[in-house]
Amino acid sequence: MNELLDMGGYAIFVWSSYGIFFFSLVIFFLINILNLRKYEKMYNNTIKKID
Repeated sequence: MNELLDMGGYAIFVWSSYGIFFFSLVIFFLINILNLRKYEKMYNNTIKKID
């Protein structure tokens, strides 16, 4: 198990790459959720004005 986690001496590069990838995945997901909510509010306001 230690050999798997050590990855032949390249563990710091591999695990930091995984960390950066998943961190950016979460950030992009949150940004998209916030943008979606903003555009939903704009859409709902537009629909209310039309009615």
